Amino acid sequence: MQVKIITAHPREDSLTTSVVENFTKGLKESGHEFEVFDLYQERFNPILFPEDEPDFENPNKVYSGSHARNR
Repeated sequence: MQVKIITAHPREDSLTTSVVENFTKGLKESGHEFEVFDLYQERFNPILFPEDEPDFENPNKVYSGSHARNR
């Protein structure tokens, strides 16, 4: 089985991190494949500002710094 794990927490000593570590340990022991996406470490920002709304017809559109960093 292939498992995708999405997590987001600022502290490495959190319950969230512990749950992910134990879950992935069990997956490894069972021979499953997995990938962890840590949104906090990736500095993911869920807010889409109006100036960052995609404009697929304008290849020269300038996006804010936060959008450009995630592209």
